[in-house]
Amino acid sequence: MRTILLTGGGTGGHVYPALAVAEAVREQAPDAHFAYAGVRGGIEQSIAERNGLPFFRVVTAPYPGLKKPIAFARFAVRVAFGTLLAIWHLLRIRPDIVVATGGYVSAPAVFAAVLLRALRLLPVRVFVHEQNMRPGRLNTLVARYADVVGVSFKGSESWLAGSRSLYVGYPVRPALREASTGVPAVLAGIPRDRKLVLAFGGSQGARTINRAMVDALPALQDEDGIFILHGIGRKQRGGYDPEADVAERIAALQRSGALRRDLASFYRAVPYIDDIGAVYRAASIVVCRGGAGTVKEIAAIGRPAIVLPKAGLSGDHQVLNALALEQAGAATVLLEEPMVTTDGLVASVSGRRLAASISELIGDPERLAAMSRDARRLDDPAAMQRILDVMAGAPGTSELAEDDAPVAGRVEMALAGLGPTALLEVVRKWRTSNPTAPPETIEGFQYLQYRSASMLADSEWRIRNEGIKLAGLLQLRELLPLLRFIALDTRRAGVLARLCGGDREQNGFIRRNTMEAVGLIGVVDDASEAIIRAGVRDPYFETRREALRALVRLGAPLTTTDWARDSVRSGLEDACFEVRIAAIGSVASTMAVAEGLPLLQPFHHDANWQIREAVLATFDVYSQTSDARECAAIQQAFDDVLLTAGGYRPVFGLKQTARRVARRLEERAGAVDHLGSV
Repeated sequence: MRTILLTGGGTGGHVYPALAVAEAVREQAPDAHFAYAGVRGGIEQSIAERNGLPFFRVVTAPYPGLKKPIAFARFAVRVAFGTLLAIWHLLRIRPDIVVATGGYVSAPAVFAAVLLRALRLLPVRVFVHEQNMRPGRLNTLVARYADVVGVSFKGSESWLAGSRSLYVGYPVRPALREASTGVPAVLAGIPRDRKLVLAFGGSQGARTINRAMVDALPALQDEDGIFILHGIGRKQRGGYDPEADVAERIAALQRSGALRRDLASFYRAVPYIDDIGAVYRAASIVVCRGGAGTVKEIAAIGRPAIVLPKAGLSGDHQVLNALALEQAGAATVLLEEPMVTTDGLVASVSGRRLAASISELIGDPERLAAMSRDARRLDDPAAMQRILDVMAGAPGTSELAEDDAPVAGRVEMALAGLGPTALLEVVRKWRTSNPTAPPETIEGFQYLQYRSASMLADSEWRIRNEGIKLAGLLQLRELLPLLRFIALDTRRAGVLARLCGGDREQNGFIRRNTMEAVGLIGVVDDASEAIIRAGVRDPYFETRREALRALVRLGAPLTTTDWARDSVRSGLEDACFEVRIAAIGSVASTMAVAEGLPLLQPFHHDANWQIREAVLATFDVYSQTSDARECAAIQQAFDDVLLTAGGYRPVFGLKQTARRVARRLEERAGAVDHLGSV
């Protein structure tokens, strides 16, 4: 193993494991040669060159999925060209092994190695390392071509069927395990008697962590025993500017008077933390993302964590990583939730939630100590040697850690692998099989709850639409404020959407399904009332129809209000017959017999038999609770309804409804006669 080609990138989480492997190999084989293949200008280039590794450019692109044919064609062309570039590099440096650590960046080098080996032009081996609980799409694809796939979490092998996969652990950088001497410059001046809260989101910064941490400052300023070190990240070209964002939010807090205390006395923001190992050791709590590298480093150092995993990543791997840490007792997980902003719904964590979690842990030293012990039990110091053994062709038999890495619930792992539509279908089937069961009894309810909320904030309307349906099926009443925002969002759609018939950012399908979801949730509060009131006035007829149906589902006290009766009267005059049918079906829920029957009379001879069927169904509802005088009025109205049906159904619904109403009226009349004779 004299020459090793490393590849992987897109994020630092895919680059640092490769560097850790290179560092460990150099310790055992000082004469080994390395090179790094990645995308020019990517984070992998800057990190590789900073660590003295020769860098070779390839061309590639993220996998867009098969549902976007133009993007997929562009992806295929770029990967094909990148593979040709990688073939040229491999033939020139002739590596003994390609070590791929994931991300779309690693595809060309792996494909090139496989092709050259198949053509017997280069006897190169391929080792793929998967850092996350759930393998990414690229690693899942290339795994079948690799000699070995090493996974960092027990149980991840099940996602790599058809490949030679085995647990090897995560390659924590050797330097991270070594206690440094002296105090890092970033900690200079911080009182030693304070408990250090380290918050960071990686070299590029994490918007969710930065905003949550800053927004938590007013609630934490009275915690005299803590000091917050906040690694906010460096601005990336054309991307998020963490320094400007943090400075602006702090200035706003100071202008509002929310920050009374001198900020420098308990808080320090820095762009980047170089000696992260020393700072980990100094920290009492780490606030971080759920990337595999961070999770494993926390375990290696043994630090309690508050993890804010990024939502919506491929396979939800950060969420699964974080849940594994939480299930082991080493972390508290704060899942991102959609919040209303000027830009719409944005997935984030509130400063209030983060401040409460920090205060709770700081005030419980025994729990902090237990979390620290649980974190250390997750560490696997033999992982690096196991990886080196596998790279050298040995079976990877280095002794396993006494306590293996935890496995997130199998249900959560299975659900994480499903797209929005498939996830919705799982819940629908469960609801069909368990029509009366409380939603909380479905396996993986907490994860489904999170997925539904995160889908509501997605930029793709189809995913938001599925999230709304999921919220209804799971009866997630806590999402009603978000559904209210969607229902009342009057922002205009883009030009292209309007040319195709759209009207608003939240299109008609979304608004329609919001009404249906509110009816399924079945909670009457200010949010649900606002949603229904918006729905009955909506320009899209299906939204008006579903709003009236939801009104009936929710019942009193909504159905007893003047606006509800006015909405039903307006619906009876709607130009769309489907809305008129829904309004007819709402009459019995909103009006007494004496008020409702005259409103239904104009529909007794309607040309549309479905309208007349709806009238009879309303008579049926009325007849179940009416007294003798009301039943007589209903009977008179019933006798006036035209009962011919032109619908081509094997069973005529109108006739069936008519028979049912007639029987019920006869039964009610008989009961009244009997009581009168007693």
